[in-house]
Amino acid sequence: MPTTWTDDPITNETPIKATHVNELRTAVANAGGAPPGGWTDGSTVGTTTPIRAKHVVELHDAIQTLWTGSALGVVPAWSSGMPPGGPSLGTAPSPIWSSDLGDLRRWVNLRETALPILVDLSHLPTAIHPGDTFDVDIVVDTGERGLHGVQFNLDYDPTALQLVDRDPTSEGLQATAGTLLGEHLQNLIDAATGHISFAAASLYSQGVGGWLVVATITFRGTAAGTTMLNFVNTSERPTLAVDKNGVVLLFATASTITISPS
Repeated sequence: MPTTWTDDPITNETPIKATHVNELRTAVANAGGAPPGGWTDGSTVGTTTPIRAKHVVELHDAIQTLWTGSALGVVPAWSSGMPPGGPSLGTAPSPIWSSDLGDLRRWVNLRETALPILVDLSHLPTAIHPGDTFDVDIVVDTGERGLHGVQFNLDYDPTALQLVDRDPTSEGLQATAGTLLGEHLQNLIDAATGHISFAAASLYSQGVGGWLVVATITFRGTAAGTTMLNFVNTSERPTLAVDKNGVVLLFATASTITISPS
């Protein structure tokens, strides 16, 4: 469940208090995050300590480390259009907008409600040798949430793996789309760079949920060794989902495939 906040929603009329900062610090710390340089004024800001832009920027940096660790990409831009503080950061009073705290809360909650996307390797044979073909499923564990669409970008090493076309009747290389997302929007594979881009949407108004197989990809091992499958999440190549409330972040970890010598 996402963290709940004091004075939510926070508005321009809400005095910014130590409680607001400490709630955010606690949520970040509970997720295993911290700013690279540590917290200013100790782990807890005292009730008489003036809230400075540095406190807010530290929270931004700590949340970014959590997003990076979960392959969520870069946190969105500040709603105010500029980061708090500017040249006087940490040394002199500077404006802190209520929207700054609202942004921090939203970024924490987005990560807390993110869903896992993974490469399901459970169907792999006990050993894979050069020349062997095998399937991997791209899966989103939606829990009880109904998703209306999923987009993912996945990279592989084309010197270690060769992609096997799943739809020879169509131009180019293809993955096999999962059956629950019936509207297929993108199915592009660049065998030279090892880039896979796929997107599909649900035809059902309530979306689809559960253990959702988005696509199946067939590879052939070409060289013995260990190789990685990495999800990519950038503005140009996003990995995300959509439910009835809008964008759902997907967190991912790299998967390792071992190809044994013949």
